[in-house]
Amino acid sequence: MKQGVEGVEEERRAAQERVSRRLGAIAAVAAAAVMATIVVWALEQRGAARNAEAAARRAEDAQREAAAQAARARASSLMAGARELLARNQPESAVQLLLEVRDADGVRGWTDLTRDVLASASFDAHDARPWGRRVGCRFQPRWAAHRHRLERRDRAGVERGPSRRHQRLHFS
Repeated sequence: MKQGVEGVEEERRAAQERVSRRLGAIAAVAAAAVMATIVVWALEQRGAARNAEAAARRAEDAQREAAAQAARARASSLMAGARELLARNQPESAVQLLLEVRDADGVRGWTDLTRDVLASASFDAHDARPWGRRVGCRFQPRWAAHRHRLERRDRAGVERGPSRRHQRLHFS
């Protein structure tokens, strides 16, 4: 009987070993499935992050382009206003608009329009002095005046002519 009991015991142990091997194999397969699922999820997350970064770059590029387009539109609007003021013979106001153009070197036609405005008019600028005299400077195109003139005026605005000090400042 010992052999029978020992045989049954061995069969039971062998059955337990088979069951434990099967459970170990099932656990290994389950762990592999979980790991595969985590890997697939991580790859999807990485792809989503790359897509989000690409979308952010496209949005930044679009924002920069929109800002550049707005700057070009503002410059074009200022240039059109300056041309209109020049056509109405208001070069002083046209100069003010031209001075508001940012990055004038990059704006097509700015230099030519500025030359046209400067060539079309004479500008007067006066500096009020606290002691009652105003000193003014007038710019006129070369072919119109051939020089800058400094004028001296008193409080009433009566022109007194250039002072001796300023007589030397005539340029041709």
